[in-house]
Amino acid sequence: MTICGTGMFDKHYTETLENKVFREGIGQAEAGAKVVGLYCAFTPKELIAAAGAIPVSLCAGSNEPIETAEKHLPRNLCPLIKASYGHALLDNCPYLHQADFLLADATCDGKKKMFELLSKIKQLHVLMLPQTADGKEVLMYWMAELGKVKNILEDLTQQFITDETLEAQITLYNRMKKATNDVYALNTGDIPLT
Repeated sequence: MTICGTGMFDKHYTETLENKVFREGIGQAEAGAKVVGLYCAFTPKELIAAAGAIPVSLCAGSNEPIETAEKHLPRNLCPLIKASYGHALLDNCPYLHQADFLLADATCDGKKKMFELLSKIKQLHVLMLPQTADGKEVLMYWMAELGKVKNILEDLTQQFITDETLEAQITLYNRMKKATNDVYALNTGDIPLT
């Protein structure tokens, strides 16, 4: 099996993997697990998983739903936001359709507006990110925000998040991040992977 060209990471491989993951997620949801949609890398996926829920990314990369979104959002808004909201309006994103709850990070004013509108479609909580990483007050603010999210997730899933379950998920997600970085490092050689 080759890595370049039509080998290991070709379209068939990725579609097969995506379909497998989607089917497994649907099976877990049918068994009672809650699905939490998210739009940003800042979202604490570890906290979601520690509550027994399934975190799913919802950002859109397709231009198709933008026209629909522009009926509600300014044309000069970021295409990612318009595509994400357009998928919500059209109900053609299976991950958003399956989501029981959205955990939305307020990373920009455009997303804040989208989340205001999305709250009419899906139940959501806007996680207010600190504007800086400096200072004790910022850490206290961020911990309070995470405390709110913890309470919301426990109510949603009816599962208590323990230090042990959270630590296990942090360990797992750190391993996944390292594996992702290791894969990206494969592309730093003289012959890039395609």
